[in-house]
Amino acid sequence: MYCLKLAGAAAVLMVSLAGLPGQAVLPAYAAGPGDGLPAQPAAPSARTAETGTSGTSEAEYGSAEAALLQEQAAAALSDNVLRYEELQDAVHNGNPSVAAALKNYNDRLEQYQNAMNEAVFDQRNAGTERKNARKDGDSAGARSWDAEYDIYKASADMYRSMYKSMSDYASQRSLRQVERQMTVATQSLMISYESLRHQRDTIRKEAELKRRQAELAETKRGAGLLAEADVLSARASLLDAENRLSSAEDSLQEVYRNLCYSVGRPDDGSLVIAELPAPDPARISAMDLEADTRKAIGNNATLISRRGQNRGSATNVTEVRKRTNAEGEQQLTAKMKSLYEAVLQKQSEYGTAKTAWEKAQETKRIADLKASAGLAGAEEQLEAEMEFLSAEASFRAASLAFLQAMDTYDWAVAGITALE
Repeated sequence: MYCLKLAGAAAVLMVSLAGLPGQAVLPAYAAGPGDGLPAQPAAPSARTAETGTSGTSEAEYGSAEAALLQEQAAAALSDNVLRYEELQDAVHNGNPSVAAALKNYNDRLEQYQNAMNEAVFDQRNAGTERKNARKDGDSAGARSWDAEYDIYKASADMYRSMYKSMSDYASQRSLRQVERQMTVATQSLMISYESLRHQRDTIRKEAELKRRQAELAETKRGAGLLAEADVLSARASLLDAENRLSSAEDSLQEVYRNLCYSVGRPDDGSLVIAELPAPDPARISAMDLEADTRKAIGNNATLISRRGQNRGSATNVTEVRKRTNAEGEQQLTAKMKSLYEAVLQKQSEYGTAKTAWEKAQETKRIADLKASAGLAGAEEQLEAEMEFLSAEASFRAASLAFLQAMDTYDWAVAGITALE
């Protein structure tokens, strides 16, 4: 169920992406996606969003060591492996929506700069003409050029101010907002991909076990130990597993295509999706609900927008607007509490699933030993393997859900969450 929900969310996401302006549609899926490489030791949380996925501070970027790290990060991004901890940088470099927003921003900056340069040129020209008029004793002409000079000077000052305003940190907020939203969406896609890949692998193993069960049923029927109806049932079970495997492959390829699109890479099967890192329960110790809620209120884009609108009120801040802001903060406070509780719930489910999986591993180990010693039959061994597969699938799903819950909470602290 978890896998299917993620796949559905991924499909909705890419429909939204496809509708954005300025985005090209990549070629149709041509080859099967490569299996993932082992996950990296750790993945950074969204708490590092202010300084990038590497967590490097602005001061460190000026050092030689930081420059080396940037070169290494660029080299990692240029390879054909997509890693979870690189997603924000990958989105920054390749996402079509981010590229469109950045182009629009740079185009506006260029327009302001060109207008400013033109006004400065006209101002200087007017100054020269004014000087010549005064030199020639043309008082009326000098006064006319005085007016022209003042107009061009005011225009140049205006465009200079607009350029400076657009270049400051606050004015770039919308760009950061787009990039972070696309990063969150791409993280969800990658989690969906990993979930579907686990599902595909589990069904593939299940199909193999069903095939062995069907063969065992055929053998028993030949020995007169099993009825024809039981053999037909075993065959039907095998066919069902094979059909589900085919469906899982199709879903995996669809999400792969969407994931490639989201990071601006061709979906020809050349991009390998690395395995996701295991969730780190220690991240919870860094969570302080009260302090994080205050940060979330300060960072939330919707609340920032409302506060900005209120500053321009002719009657200062009206009671209605005050109430609207307070309601928004209350909504976000409740949302943060819910997200924090979800993290704790997913942590508990992760622990339970891990324990069940470890138990299933031991049960399978004992069944294998018994079978190799001739103390257990093939059916008992197959049952132990099926229980192991089920427990492993549950553990992997719980692992991904736990990872996503922590990331969702951290992104909310960074300001990326919808008010309800």
